[in-house]
This record gives sequence, C-alpha cells and structure tokens, in this order.
Amino acid sequence: MSPVLKPSVFTFIAVFATILLVGLVSIPYGLDYAESLYFKQQADFNARMAALMSRFVEGRLADGQAPEAIVREFQQAVEGTDTDAGYVCLIDQGEVRYLSHPDLSIMGMAVKPMALFDPNFAGTEINPWQDHIRRGESNSGLLLLGEGMPSEIVHFISLPGVNWTVSSHENTARVQEEVSELRRMLSYLSILLGLVIALPASIAARKVNKYFQDELNTKYTLERQLLESENARKSLELEGARMQQLSMLPAKPPEMERLSMAFYMNPASEVGGDYYDYNIGEHGEVTIAIGDATGHGVQASTLVTTMKTLFTNLSSTSDLIEILKRSTRSIRQMGISKLYMAFALARITENYLEIVGAGMPPALLYRAETGEVESIPLKGMPLGAMENYPYETITAALHKGDLLLLLSDGFPEQFNKDREILGYHKAEALLREIGASECEDVIESCKQVLKEWQGEEDQSDDVTFVAIKVK
Repeated sequence: MSPVLKPSVFTFIAVFATILLVGLVSIPYGLDYAESLYFKQQADFNARMAALMSRFVEGRLADGQAPEAIVREFQQAVEGTDTDAGYVCLIDQGEVRYLSHPDLSIMGMAVKPMALFDPNFAGTEINPWQDHIRRGESNSGLLLLGEGMPSEIVHFISLPGVNWTVSSHENTARVQEEVSELRRMLSYLSILLGLVIALPASIAARKVNKYFQDELNTKYTLERQLLESENARKSLELEGARMQQLSMLPAKPPEMERLSMAFYMNPASEVGGDYYDYNIGEHGEVTIAIGDATGHGVQASTLVTTMKTLFTNLSSTSDLIEILKRSTRSIRQMGISKLYMAFALARITENYLEIVGAGMPPALLYRAETGEVESIPLKGMPLGAMENYPYETITAALHKGDLLLLLSDGFPEQFNKDREILGYHKAEALLREIGASECEDVIESCKQVLKEWQGEEDQSDDVTFVAIKVK
C-alpha cells in the first residue's frame, strides 16, 4: 500500500467509535420523538372524530330525538368498524358502561376498573379512567388497559345536558412494533455507517488537504443550487395547481332575470380547500354549491377537483339530498383517506328556496321587508364521512329584495391579535346592516370587516362568500 493511501489505525478506531456511540445514544431520543409525534397526531385525529360524533349527538338532542333512538343511530354509524384500526364509542357516565361500541360483545358492559388514564403520555399522572368519566371530564391521553393488553390513544368528550361521553380510540400496538423495528434498523445502520465512513476517513487523515475548503465550498454551492432548483420546481407546481383550481371555479356570475349573484374566494395557501359553483337548469332553476375540504394544499385541492366533477354531473338531479349521498358514495369509493368536505347546496326555483347542508356554517337570509336576518342551520356529516346519512332539506319563500349569503368558516372563525374569533353573531349583525345592498357590495363589506378584524394576523383558513339576491 502506498504511503498516501496508508490508513491511520487510530483515526479508524476513533471515527468508528464516535459514529457508533453517537448513533446508539441518539437512537432512543429519535425513537421517543417519533413516538410522541405519532401520539400527538393521532390524539388530534381522535379529537376531531370525537368532536364530529359529539356534534352528531348534540344535533339529535337539539332536535328532540329520544335518547334510545340516538343510541341506535350512533351504533349504526360505528358498528362493524375495525377496532384495531381505531374506533368511536358512547359511554353512560353514571353507570360507566358502553351504550354503543363497534364490538357488539362489549355493548352494555362496564368500563374496566383497571383501565388507567394518563393525560400526559408520560406516566406522571395516572388515574382510573372510570373516575374521569363519572366526573364528566373531557380530555386526551393514553389509556392503559392492563398487563398483556396494548394501550390506546383516547380522546373523550362529555356531552352537555346528558350524562354521556363520546370517546375515540386508536390502538398503539402498531406504532410500538414499528418503533421496535426502527430501533433494530438504526442500530445496524450505525454499525454499517461507522465502517463505511471510518476507513475512508482514516486514509484521508494522512493526505495533505490544502484543497479541502474549495471542495467544501463547491459542495455547498451545488447543494444550494439544487435546493433553489427544487424550490422553484415546487413553486411552479403549486402555481400550476392554483391556476388549475381557479380555472374550475366560475369566472363571473350569471346574468339572470329574477336574481343577481356574486362570489369571492381567498385561499389561505397557494392551493385552497374551499369550493363554490352554480348551475342553471333547463327550467331556469339555479343550483348553488359551496364547500370546505379538510386541510389545505394539494390534498384538499384533490377533493375540490373531485367535487367539481361530481357537481357538474349531478347538479341537474331533482333531489338535493340525493346529490349529497351520491357524492359521499363516490368519495368513499375513491379511498381518499381522512379527507372530507363540508358542503351545502341551495336551489332557487322562481321565488322558492331549497337548501341542504353537510357540516357548513349557517346560511344567512336577509329579509328586505323586515330588515331582519334568518340563520338557516346547515348541520350534517361532511361528505365522505358516512354513507346514507339522513340529511334534511330546509325550504323558504323568497321575496323581492331578499338576499341569501353562503359562507365558509374562514370568515367567522378568523382570529385577531388577541386570539379572539370574529364570531357567527357578528356575521349576522353585519348582514343586518348591509343586507339591502347589492351582492357585490355585501361581499366587499364582509371583506373589509375581515381585513380590519384580522389586522397583522395570518389568514387562518380559506374564505369564501356566495351572495344571491332576489330582484
């Protein structure tokens, strides 16, 4: 071996030992971080699922439905779901027993006394889960079911006005298996990486390295150029997606004899998740759509594109509820995981309004004769969440000067500098003041109020308005 390539034994041992030690010391911290990140993400998802089912129960209670009927409908929604992949159940707080559970053998059984609840995911504050349920608490944490049984990530919500708790669960066995496998892979990788790096490093230690800084600068320059190129490519893709999404939305409102219309959308990111559209039927009826997909960015844009296609094909369907059901069926068949769309349809035939909602903010109807504003609830499960959900159609007569305002939740739920939301009541009060104006002026006033309320704060969600007025 030539002197130039002769390795340094000391350098080889030092480099190999350092890489191996750093790898073995860092692995537990990386695994703990990966596990905690999974727990947090799953806890957030469980919270959304529990909140979704809580609103479902609260809506039924508000409609005066009997508790027994609500429990049956809840059971129909969750029955047969895979408990290993996560599940939702309904618990009686007084008797601490399951009113509804995907596993029929568990329905009616009491919550296990040995089940312990850890709200910190750290084992520092553990109490019987039964106690938290009896006290009507709401929280997220880790549920320890006993020796030999996998723990669960749980989020539970106490329902006001009724002694029930909705809880959403996710089994942690899968992540623990993945963490164990990752631990083995990282250990082997540390050894291999130590061998691969130590030998060249020991050889390089005997070379004169007068060109090292130039080579390092060249490397940094190349990495920077690659990063800039990648950022430019992603920006170009996002701009293309944004232009494609905007091209699918109506460019201008239609000219109609009895109605005037205006619309506006401002996404919170390059590609938004809000959607609006309209269709004029062969008999002059006008069907208006507005939607809000979960999340932002490319994934939400995919769902918006899907809804554009579905609305184009189904908007002439006479039954608005059938449009929602067929859209949900199509979304679920596509297998778009954990993506849903809050949605609403309004149809105006002469001076008659039909409107149906799937989890959108209330529609606001300004009455020209009285100057008052009616709030039309648009509750219901978002599209893609549950097949054959019993949506309800609301009807109303329209008169000259009446104005209907449809909006996404980005307007009423925008934060100001004090972390306060604008609120639905302020939206109603604003429309009461400006409802006599033309559609374009109503939307401009809403935009101005939003701008003043938001101040220097970032826009937290997509903002969309659709206004329709009877001439």
